[in-house]
Amino acid sequence: MFSNKYTHTNIVASTILFSAVFLITACQIDSNSASRKKIKKKIRESVTATMKEDLSPGMAVALVNKDKIVFSQGFGVTNLDTQQPVTADTSFWLASISKTAIAVSIMHARERGLLDLDVDVYDLLENQAGISLSKPFEEPILLKYLVNHTSSIVDSDFYGCTAYVGDENGQHYNLYNSYLGVNTCDETLPVTLVGYLKAYLTEGQPYYSEQDNFLQEKPGTRFEYSNIGAALAGYTLEVATGLSLADYAKAHIFDPLDMKNTSWRLNDLDQSNIAIPYLWDKETQKMAPLPLYSFSTWPDGGLRSSANDLAKYLLMVMNKGEIDNIRILSADSVQKMLPAADKDFGVGVFWQKVKIKTRKYERTLIGHDGGEFGAYTYMQYDPEKHVGVVLLANGDDEIYGDNESAQLTWSVRHYTLIDKLLDYAKDLGD
Repeated sequence: MFSNKYTHTNIVASTILFSAVFLITACQIDSNSASRKKIKKKIRESVTATMKEDLSPGMAVALVNKDKIVFSQGFGVTNLDTQQPVTADTSFWLASISKTAIAVSIMHARERGLLDLDVDVYDLLENQAGISLSKPFEEPILLKYLVNHTSSIVDSDFYGCTAYVGDENGQHYNLYNSYLGVNTCDETLPVTLVGYLKAYLTEGQPYYSEQDNFLQEKPGTRFEYSNIGAALAGYTLEVATGLSLADYAKAHIFDPLDMKNTSWRLNDLDQSNIAIPYLWDKETQKMAPLPLYSFSTWPDGGLRSSANDLAKYLLMVMNKGEIDNIRILSADSVQKMLPAADKDFGVGVFWQKVKIKTRKYERTLIGHDGGEFGAYTYMQYDPEKHVGVVLLANGDDEIYGDNESAQLTWSVRHYTLIDKLLDYAKDLGD
C-alpha cells in the first residue's frame, strides 16, 4: 500500500515536472522562433532598402554560419519586362569572384602534382602548347605572380574588348563596340581565350603594347590588380592539366558540391534562370537591359552562379576544404590559398583579405567582390566569427558615377550592409 502510494506520488510529481519542463522548452522554442522571424525581417528590410537605393532590378542573398546556410532568398526580378522573380537559385554574373574558383582549381591541381605555383608560365605554354608570348623583360613570370597580381601584366583599355555576344566559334559581335558605338575593338580577331591572350601578349598583335600592357617593375615586386593576368592563370591550368578550367572546375568543385546553377559556359545553364544584366541609361533615366554576353578572358570574371551554390562553396573554404563530408581541398591547401594571417590587407591565391571599420569595431573579411557590365557581387566571410555572406545583384555599380568619390560612397554603403548581414548570420546561428 505504501509502495503503491509512493509510486503514484512520484508519477504525479514526475508528470508535473515534465509538464513544467515541456512548457518552459516550448516557450523557449516559441521565443527563439519569434526572434529568428524578427532577424529575417530585418534582413529583408536591409536588403530591400539597399536594392531600392541602387535601383537594382534584383538581388540574391545567402548567409552562412559555421557549417550551414542560415538564410537564403531572392529579391526583385531577373527581368524587368517579364517580372520573373529572383530566387536563391537564380544564376548571376559573379564578375571577379570568379577568380576564387581559379584559385581552388589551381590548388586542387597542385595537390595532384599537375601544377606548381613556381612554374615559369611562358616556358610552360611554349613547351606544352607551342604558344610563344612576349614580354619586355627577361625575368620569368611565375604562376605565383599571376595569382597574387604581381606579374607586371596589367589591363589596358583593350581589356574592354573581351566582352562579346554570341558563339565564340560562330556568329558574334563585340559588346564594347556595339554599346558605345565605336570601332575600338578588332572584330576580326578570334574571341577564344587563347585567341585574346595571343592578341594581347604577342608582339605585333593588335592589342599588344609594352608600355600599356606591362609595368616597368620586374615580376614579383609590385601589386597591380590584373584581369588579364588572372585569365592567363586560368589558361595555364588548362595547358598543365589537359582540361579547360571550366571542365576542371565542374569535375572537381561544382559537381561534387552539387552546384547545379554554376558554370563558366552560358550554354550549360538554364538561360531562363539567369538574371539579365542592367546598366543605367542616362538618356532615358532608366535601367536598360544588356544581352547575356560572354568574355574572351572568361576565367577572370565570366563565372555565373546562384546564392545557394556560392554559399556551399564558401562554406567549403571556411571549413578548411570540406563540407558535408565532401572534401575538395586539403586543409593545408586552403591555408596556402588564403591571405597571410598577419596582414590587414593581402592577396593569397586570388582570395583577398580586407579590414573594414564597422559600426561597432574593426572586422577582417576574406573573400572577393566583383563588378561587371550590369552586375555587382560580394562573397566575404569573417574568419573570427565564422560567418559569411553572399550578395549578388544584376544592377549597375557605376550608376552614381565612376569617379573616386562616387565609388567610395558606393563601397561604404555596401560594406555597411555586409557588416549588418554578418551580424544577422551570427544571430541566426546562435
